[in-house]
Amino acid sequence: MIKQDVKLLVTIALLIILPLLHSVLPGFFGGDFYSPALMNALTIPLLLLKLIAVVAGLYLLDKRYGIWSLPMTQRWAVSVAAALGYLLAMAQVVLLAMGVFMSLTFAKSGDQEQRVKTFGEHTLYMTTADPGAFGKAYHYFYLQCPMSMGRYELKLIEKLDWVGDVDFDLKGNTLLIYSKNGSGKQTSIATAMNLSC
Repeated sequence: MIKQDVKLLVTIALLIILPLLHSVLPGFFGGDFYSPALMNALTIPLLLLKLIAVVAGLYLLDKRYGIWSLPMTQRWAVSVAAALGYLLAMAQVVLLAMGVFMSLTFAKSGDQEQRVKTFGEHTLYMTTADPGAFGKAYHYFYLQCPMSMGRYELKLIEKLDWVGDVDFDLKGNTLLIYSKNGSGKQTSIATAMNLSC
């Protein structure tokens, strides 16, 4: 009976703690894979998976907490662990549900919000974050650095206030950013950058 209780306790802890670790430490499970576009497409399913895992852990904790038969000297430790588990799980349920809601509500078609261009051996990634009425829009430019086993790391090159339609090019170690505003006037911005990963 105690072996089953320990297995169940470990399962509950994993269901509650692993989603928390992935949310707080995004690189904990090995970082990003294949491409930024794929990772962007997996955002909502991953949030839903974490939400389901935390709700399952909370359900098991609630269902089994009163049944554990431990000696009185160990009961206080289980009570503290259960209280901490409830607290972590409830906070995650609220935050993950908000994340799913916000991701579904503000999801865009993706036509102009992200681009990947390769210049020789360097891959640059541009994304536009526009939260609408909730904040200011920005263009982010990254250098995509390859890692082992199909993983990559993004190094921020430039964060630019939203300037309309954007295109970019790389000349030597200089990032050239071209933008068109609503009247069709084109402007350019040059940023020197370090191309080492």
